[in-house]
Parts: sequence; C-alpha cells; structure tokens
Amino acid sequence: MSVRQVIHRFLIVFGIVVVVSFGYGAYLMRVRRPPGEEPVLAASSGETVERLLRGAALALESRHVEQALIAYRQALTLASRSIDAQLGVARSELMAGRESLAAQEYERVLPLDHDNATALQQLARIYSRQRVTWNQSEDKYKDFLRVKPNDAAARLELARVLVWERKSREAVEMFSADAVKELMTFQDQKDYAFALVQTGSSSEAETRLRKLVAVRPNDSEIRLQLAALYASRRDWDAALPLYAALLRGNPDDARLNLTYGLGLLSTKRFQSAVGPLEKAHKEMPSSAEAGLGYARALKGSGNLKRATQEFGRIVNSTQDRGIVREYGDLLLEKHDYRGAEKYYKEALRLGLRDTRLLMGLAGALRGNGKHREALPYLEEAYANEPADRVAFELASTLQKVGRNKEALELLARIDKPAERRSAGGKAF
Repeated sequence: MSVRQVIHRFLIVFGIVVVVSFGYGAYLMRVRRPPGEEPVLAASSGETVERLLRGAALALESRHVEQALIAYRQALTLASRSIDAQLGVARSELMAGRESLAAQEYERVLPLDHDNATALQQLARIYSRQRVTWNQSEDKYKDFLRVKPNDAAARLELARVLVWERKSREAVEMFSADAVKELMTFQDQKDYAFALVQTGSSSEAETRLRKLVAVRPNDSEIRLQLAALYASRRDWDAALPLYAALLRGNPDDARLNLTYGLGLLSTKRFQSAVGPLEKAHKEMPSSAEAGLGYARALKGSGNLKRATQEFGRIVNSTQDRGIVREYGDLLLEKHDYRGAEKYYKEALRLGLRDTRLLMGLAGALRGNGKHREALPYLEEAYANEPADRVAFELASTLQKVGRNKEALELLARIDKPAERRSAGGKAF
C-alpha cells in the first residue's frame, strides 16, 4: 500500500469521527436542556406577537396601512389562530380600499369564531355594495343580529338590503321597530312607505306618503306612488290631479299618459282622455291596453270612424271575446249591421252568450232584415232576463214574422204589472 493511499484512508476515518462527535454533542445538548427553558422561549414568542399587534394598531391609527399590514401578517405567522391578528389584516385591507381582499380576510375569522360580530358586520356591509352579493349581505346581517339582536343600526342596514332585493314584507318588518324609525333618513322613509304599498298596507302607506309629499312636494317618486295608490282604489278624484301635475313636468312619459288617460276614461271624460291615450298608443304601439283605451276614448268622444279603425286593429290580433263583442257594439252603433253580425257571431263562437250579446246580435240581424233568424236569440235573452226592454224587442220581432197573437199576449203580460203598479200608486 502506497503512502498516498494510507493518507487518503486516514482522512476518511478522521472525517467520520468528527461528524459523529458533533452529532453526539448536539444530542447531549438537546436531551440535557435545563428545565423551564422552553416556556421562556414561548413567552418570548407571545411577547413578540403582542408587541407586533400594538405596533400595528398604532400604525393603523396613523393611517400607515401598509406598515400595519406587514406587522399584522408577521403576528399571524407567529400565531396562526390569533383572531386579533386576522381581524387586523382584514381591517388593513379594508382601509387600503381592497374590499374583495378584506372580505376574504374577514371570512377567515369566522372558522376561528363563527359568532364574531365585527367580522359578520363588516362582511354584511361589504356584500351590500354589489347587487350580486346582496343575498350574502342579507345572510350576514341576519347572523349578526342573532348575536346582537338589539342593534337598531344593523336592522336598518338590513332593511335597506331587503328593499333592494324587493323583499317588501321582510323590509317592513325591519323598518317597523321604533328604534329603527328614529335612525331613518328621508330615503329610508320613502322606501318604508313604498314597501307598505307593496304589502297591501295601503292605509298606513297613504298616511306616510302624504307626510312625505308635504315635506318634499316636488319629489316625483312620492307623488307617483301616491297617485298609483289612489288609482288602485279607483279613487280618480284624488289620483287625477297628481297625474296631471306629474305630466306637466314630463309630458311625453308613456306610462303616465296611459294611466292618466285610463283614469279620465273611467270617469267618462272621453274627450279629455283622447290626447293622453293617443300619446301612450304612439309610444307603446304594441300595448293592447293603450290601443284599446285610445279606441274607447275615440268612441266615447263621438269619433266613431277613428274608433272603428283602432278597434279593428285590436280585434284582428285578439281572441278576447269581450273585446270582439265591444267591436260589434260599435259597428251596430254605426249601423254597420253586416259587420256587427259578423263580430257578434265571432264572440258567440268564442263562448260568450250573455244577454247583451244576444240582444246585440238580434239587433244586427233585424237591421239586416233577418227577423226570423233574430227571433231565437231574443227568446233566449228573454228567458234569461225577462225585462220589459227585452220583451218589447221580442214582441216587435214576433209581429214582424207574423206571430201577432203571441206578440199581443207578451205585450199584455207587460201591461198587467204596469197597471198593478199604477193602481197601487193611486190607492196609496
């Protein structure tokens, strides 16, 4: 064996001995650590976390948000289940304007403390700022109120979210608490009144709307809601002046013109209704309600030619038997007996068979000289409604077809009750 090989082997053995010696020394240091040394280190770590939290809080108060965020994250690294550190991170992100990140950090608080009021409230507020997360906001507010049921401000904030979600009944429940009412803004009072309308509490809603309109008479939303409330009751004396005032500010609004025109139509102010309903019809040509209202206003105002044109357009696109009969009435009024007969029979085919239709059809047939064809309809109408006006029409038609004896008998039956009423009046 050469000298070089001997030296090489010696170095290998020496290296092994050194490594083993250091390893054994490290082992002895570990197993012979003095008692109490580990708690001292733990205490030192806890003190570090507290120091970091205090420093972060001071930085946040001074609006040094990023500095605070670094300290809070360092504290969280040393104490991963520290609620204070996690809340600090969330608050720092929120103050920095990073709401989506703040929401994520607040959500991380809840597995540590699912009833944490701060996290629940902040999440509810963050989620309330976007339509897509309104339902999450609602849930968080309800969780928060389960923890703090007497928090009136949170109830008001939840009421607002419910209004945005169009959950009127639940919103009314939140708004109705006395403590909440004391915190309401003017907009909250409007929303409360509107929600009352939606839930059918019209009496209370009217009271609140009248108070609001007295405070802000130029608020068109309040006046419109109050007008709509009156219109739903068919209280046109109260509704029409409000609609007229609204139209002065917005004369081309199709929906306002339609409702105003229909109100005038309901009060038989046909001529006044023509203008608003014509505007509504032009702006909403596909609206059957606007078209029909306009046609009725024209008819009521005596413009039968234009009314016939408008009704004709509607009838050709509907299977509504009442409208078909109404068109027949208009044609009969115009003495277009053939057209009236056609549409009365169409209404009959669609299943309508009341006295008004039977009398109208009989009148159209008689106008066309078809007395014999009209007779069964008059007999049916008289059987359904044995009124004097029906009896006279039937008697006249019986006479036209040569059944004079029956006509006289029917007239005699009409005369006897009239004679008895006359005699009774004299005796009295």
